Amino acid sequence: MYNIYAQTKFSSDCSYKFIQLAPDLLEYVESGGGELSIKVPDEKKHYAVLCTENKTYQLIQMNHTNTVLLSNDTSVNKMGQNVSSNQLSGEEEAKIVSFASLSYEYEPRVTSGHINVENLPVFDGQKLSSSSTNVTVDQILDLSPISKTEFFVEWYDLCGTEYKNQAATLSGSFVTEILSTLLTILIAEGVDYRQELEAAQIIEWMQAQNANMTSAFIETVLHKFGICNKDIVTLDHKKIPAWFGLQALIDTHSRILTENDFLLSWKSSLPAFYNVPIDLKQLRGNFCRPSAQEKNKIQHINPNSLSVGDLSARFKDLFSVSKEWDYDEFVPFIDKYLPVGKKPESLILKYARKRRMGKKIVVCQR
Repeated sequence: MYNIYAQTKFSSDCSYKFIQLAPDLLEYVESGGGELSIKVPDEKKHYAVLCTENKTYQLIQMNHTNTVLLSNDTSVNKMGQNVSSNQLSGEEEAKIVSFASLSYEYEPRVTSGHINVENLPVFDGQKLSSSSTNVTVDQILDLSPISKTEFFVEWYDLCGTEYKNQAATLSGSFVTEILSTLLTILIAEGVDYRQELEAAQIIEWMQAQNANMTSAFIETVLHKFGICNKDIVTLDHKKIPAWFGLQALIDTHSRILTENDFLLSWKSSLPAFYNVPIDLKQLRGNFCRPSAQEKNKIQHINPNSLSVGDLSARFKDLFSVSKEWDYDEFVPFIDKYLPVGKKPESLILKYARKRRMGKKIVVCQR
C-alpha cells in the first residue's frame, strides 16, 4: 500500500492554483525552451491569459468537486503497474506529496490575444497627436494579453511603431504616403517589386526621399505589407492594393457609388506603373449594397462603428443599412466573433435567416 503524505495545515502567506496542461503546453514546459507567463489585462471584458513565446491561451475556470492528487511521474507510473510499497525506496515513496479537494482548476484554450492601441498617439507624417498615454513598445507588450510573437504580428498590422522611444501608431494617410513612396522608388530604380528586396537598401532610398520617414516607420510598413525574413522583404501584392482600395472607399465619405465609378477611383489611387489586379472581393467587410434593386451600387461601412458586445445589436445595425445581403459579403462582418470551431451559419441561423436566390445565397432579417 502507498502512504500519502498530506499537508493538513496550509501556509497563510500563499495559495495554489492548478492549470491543466494540454500536450503542446506540457511539451513546451518540459523542453524548457522559452518563457511562460500569465497576463491579466486591465479591461474587464478580457480573461487572464497564459502565454508561451508564440501562443496565447485563455484561462477558463472549470468548477468541479474532484479530489486532486499531487505526485511525481515515477510514483504514478509504478502505481499504474500495481507495484506494492515494499518495492519502492523510501525516497520514491515519499514523492507522493499530497491530496486535496479543489473547487476548480484552470483550462487553457488557444485564443488570438489582444492589443489595445486606442489611447496611443498617432503620427501623421508631421507631428504626433496629443495623448495622455506615454509608454514604450516593451511596456505595451507587457500589458497586452498576447504572446510575444503574436504581439508583433498584430502590432504591425495595427500600424504600431515607435517615435522618440514612445509607442505610437501611424495614420492611414501617412501609411499610404510611405507605400506610394516605396513603390514609386522601386519602379524608378528599375527594381522588380515582386522579388525579394533588401530592407536596408529600401530604408536608405526612402530616407533620402523623405527625412520624416524614420527606419521605425518604414519597418512598420514593410512588416504590415510584406514577409520579413531577417534583412530580406517580400511584398504582399494582395494586401497593398487592398489597402489603397480601403483608403479610396473611406474617402467616399459613405457616398453611394456604382461599382465601376469606385473601381476607377481605386485604380487611379495606385502609384503609376504599379500593375496589380483589383477586385471588390478584397474589400469585403467594409462596404454594403444599400439598394436591393440596384445591386451594382456600394457604400462604405466602418466595421468599427457597429455594435461589438451585443451580437444581436450588430445584426440589427447591419440590417439597418441593407435589408438583404449577399452571404459572402455579410460573413466578414461577423466572422471574428465566431466561437472556436463554429461556422458562420451558427450565428446567422440564431440572429437572422438565409435563403437561396438563383445561384446566390442571401442573408436577411427573420
